[in-house]
Amino acid sequence: MARATTVLAKARKRNVGRIGGATKILPTSKEELRARIEKLERANANLRIKNKEFRRLAEDAAERLESLQTQIESTAAKLARPSPVTTPTEPARKRPSAKVPKAVVNHEDDSAIDGFDSTAS
Repeated sequence: MARATTVLAKARKRNVGRIGGATKILPTSKEELRARIEKLERANANLRIKNKEFRRLAEDAAERLESLQTQIESTAAKLARPSPVTTPTEPARKRPSAKVPKAVVNHEDDSAIDGFDSTAS
């Protein structure tokens, strides 16, 4: 048992001044304390700036997310509605074929056609 207590005592001596495995840094003068305070204040200011930027980015992302959700809902509502059957109001026009020439009709020689009476209307 004596050996166990000596091992514990040695371990305690080694860990004196350590917090979480790291050694405590104890400043010895007021100047060192002031320098450390200034360093911590600068770090704190930088963290505040970063926090402000991240908060703004989070708000922008939330607005964008809300916008996208609204678009999704409106698109889903459009898809859920039955679409009306569309009938064409005008039939599609056919292009005239350039390959087939139109026949030229001569109206002066109507008497040559059998049974045609040009005076009858």
